[in-house]
Amino acid sequence: DLLRLHPLPPVLDLGENGAHFSAIFERLLAHWNADAPFRALHCAFLAGQIVTLALDCAPRNPAHFGPDFSSADARFTELIEWMRGHLGEKIVRETLAKRLHLHPNSLDRAFGAELGQTPLQMLREMRLERARELLETTNWTLDLIAQKSGLENDAYFSRVFRKRYGQSPGAYRKGVKKAVSGYLKPEIVSLD
Repeated sequence: DLLRLHPLPPVLDLGENGAHFSAIFERLLAHWNADAPFRALHCAFLAGQIVTLALDCAPRNPAHFGPDFSSADARFTELIEWMRGHLGEKIVRETLAKRLHLHPNSLDRAFGAELGQTPLQMLREMRLERARELLETTNWTLDLIAQKSGLENDAYFSRVFRKRYGQSPGAYRKGVKKAVSGYLKPEIVSLD
């Protein structure tokens, strides 16, 4: 509740208090790892000092925090939009995690818990959807579609497309063209 009332940004500049913060943290670790009387009380006291110091160093205006990270949904929405805007680029787990100031494993766990798949799984789905759109709307080669969708090359593109949609990209494109031409051909009706 305290941090809901006084949110902290994802990254906090401690400035000249950095050394003091580190000293308190080292004492907290020492007490945490020790089997001493009142260990829990010492740890709670030192954790309180760390939180107090962080709150003292935080900007008072949450608008300075950058994007809204108050909910998992908000931060993942921004990440998904960023991925959608960079489909043709090489994107690795570490890049995505760094955007949210998380460890890659933590990002996978949190993203999976919220959305049911890892960020890279979602990225592959987004790329396949983009490739499917390009198959429907362009006459580009499979290699060019693979590049524009971020799917490496036409061999990888064909393999993952077949696995996802149950047919090759070429067969999909032919089916779409056949369906479109069938809708566009006027039917001749006899008046007899």
